[in-house]
Amino acid sequence: MDDIKSSDQNATVKLNTSRIFKQKVKDLVISIIASQLTTSLHKPEDVIVHQYGDVSDKSDMYLIARGECMVNIKDENNKVVRGHKVLGPSDYFGEISLIYGCKRTATVVSRKYTTLAVLSKPKF
Repeated sequence: MDDIKSSDQNATVKLNTSRIFKQKVKDLVISIIASQLTTSLHKPEDVIVHQYGDVSDKSDMYLIARGECMVNIKDENNKVVRGHKVLGPSDYFGEISLIYGCKRTATVVSRKYTTLAVLSKPKF
């Protein structure tokens, strides 16, 4: 499938290459989701989401269109584990908070200049 463009800021996101959408989802469903996306630009070291933030924090889901993000977590001793995982284009995060409305399970920080497609709770 060709790239799908968000109508808000014309950000190109390859939804069909993201693992969460790899199951044979109909083109119509992908088009509907893409039409609800907005774009978020981040410079290196921007904190995008913070683990253990308030539940009232925005419960957005993010898909990485360009750039790279680092996932940091706190272990059971409340010690920060930096670089738990590195995410790149077509990876996503924030789906747990979006679906269940719970606190974030990790802190995600941009490592490079990063373009994200954002699916907000109200549009979900």
